[in-house]
Amino acid sequence: MARFLNRRQGEEVRIRDVAFAYTFNGLASAYVSRELIQLEGGGSERMSGVVREMMELYAAPNISDLYPSLGGLDILGLRKRTEECVAKLRELWDPLISERREAKESSGCRADRDFLDAMLDSGFANEAISYTFLVIPRNISTN
Repeated sequence: MARFLNRRQGEEVRIRDVAFAYTFNGLASAYVSRELIQLEGGGSERMSGVVREMMELYAAPNISDLYPSLGGLDILGLRKRTEECVAKLRELWDPLISERREAKESSGCRADRDFLDAMLDSGFANEAISYTFLVIPRNISTN
């Protein structure tokens, strides 16, 4: 982050995006030992937009909360929009999960273990791991 800010010295920088990328990458490093958002190229803005939309969707009142019998209709389109956001987030880590599982099966243990290694060792399926990772951005506040 410091290198990025030094390169941008004298330019306008959106601190919110830098802080989001720093926080998200800190969590990603703990979970998968890799930074997932690059500050260059607008990756932070796109990802924070998806996370922000997810938070709004989770907080939005749904008609099916008041009338459960209407739940299957998705009248407000919240379920569809949430599924689209989930798909965007899964584009980040699904390849990482598959790559790590393949590497683990072919070469065995890694020296630098992380949360993903622990989940793989515990026998979790890729789908279960992926949905567990939805907790990461859901709990990051970008405001």
